[in-house]
Parts: sequence; structure tokens; C-alpha cells
Amino acid sequence: MHLRVTVEEWEPWVWVNETSDGKVAIEGPMADVLEFLAKSVNFTYTLIVPKDHQWGIRLPNGSWTGMIGMMVRNEADFGLGPFAVNYDRNTAVDTTIPIFIDYNTILVNYRKDGPSIFSYLMAFGWEVWLGLILSLLTISFIACFFDFVMSNNLKTTRWINSFPKYVWKFYGNLLYQGSSHEQILHHQRVLQTFWWLTVIVIMQSFSGHLMAILVMKADVQINNLKDLEKSGILPGVEKGSSLHSMFM
Repeated sequence: MHLRVTVEEWEPWVWVNETSDGKVAIEGPMADVLEFLAKSVNFTYTLIVPKDHQWGIRLPNGSWTGMIGMMVRNEADFGLGPFAVNYDRNTAVDTTIPIFIDYNTILVNYRKDGPSIFSYLMAFGWEVWLGLILSLLTISFIACFFDFVMSNNLKTTRWINSFPKYVWKFYGNLLYQGSSHEQILHHQRVLQTFWWLTVIVIMQSFSGHLMAILVMKADVQINNLKDLEKSGILPGVEKGSSLHSMFM
């Protein structure tokens, strides 16, 4: 009995050597398996390499490529794997029991772009920056309002003019700048204490995030196929493999 065996190289399981006269020779564990089967079952074989050098995927028109296609079209009697088994392949050809289990890993290249001059803005999200600006304006307005309420001789125009001064003072606190004059009124001391506690927490967090952005590489983290889809990265897979059919 003579059989036609289609093969394709997949290191370290099988190495395929094609000579100039068209003869095909194989080496590796799968070559030993084929030779053992030939002696046990008593058959001879001819090795055939698919012209497209693919393992085989189902095309949209229903036809098959690679070694699977050769078996579907009766151009080969069986294929020497190891094949990755999926639903399409299992409905097209008969498969043996698995000989081993393999795992696929997603490899992502490092991003080469470094931190920009606007990296400090990335330490916080836009929501945090907006909340910080609103907090600065709010506490300045509260300070002016208490000045107007607590001081009977404070005119309206002077109260309005004191608003930008409070904004500038509280903004300076964000940069760790102390107040230029002593806080006399109790409400001023309470507001100043509350604001300094807020500044310490926010600026410590800002410093930590900024250091992480400038020092650490902001690489794309991909742990599964959902992360790969969200990243927008176009994956590269072997043509005609089971992974190729997964992304079609």
C-alpha cells in the first residue's frame, strides 16, 4: 500500500528538506512517528509539500488552502502534523487524538516614543484638573464671602477686588508657596488649614504620578484578545495557520 503524505515544516517537530530534483526529505520527531507507522502498518509513502506552504484555512468561498486543502481535494491521503485542531478543520478532515498541548502568547513591541513636554499634564486626568480649578475658585469665593460677612466695614467693591488676590494666594499654595501675610480672622485660618491639607495630598499624588510617567515606559498592556482588540494593533500571524483563521 502506497500513501501520499503532505508535510510542512514546523520546528522542532519536523524539518523539511526539498532537493533541486523535487524530492522531499523530513527530519524530527514527526518523521520518526511516520517511519514507525510505515513499518508497523506496512505501507510506503511519498512526501508532498503544499505549493502555498500553508497548514490550511477555510476561505470565504468554502475552499481550503494548504495541507488541509490537499486532503479535502484528495491530493493527499493524510497530513503529517502536528495540526492545531479547531471546529472548521475538525469538520473537514478526521483527526487523531492530541499528541501535545501548546499555548499561544501575544508579543508586543516596546513603544519608542519618550515623554513629551506635556507629560506633566498626563499625571492627572482632565476630571482631576477640572476639579482642582473649581476647588481653587470655590475656596477663594468662600474666603471672600466670609470676609464680607465677618467685616462690617468691608465695602462691596473691596470684597470683589479681594477675590483675585485669594485666587493667587491659594494658587501659590499649590506650588508650595507660603502666604505673604498673617491670617488674623478665624475663618481665614480654618480655610487656610483645610486648603493646605488638600494641597499636600494632591501634590504628593501629583509628584508620584509624574515620576512614574517620566521614568516608567508607558507600554501597551495586552493580556488577552480583548485587550488586543481595544489596542487597535494589527496582529501578525502565520499565514494559513489556525490563528489566521481565528482573525479572519
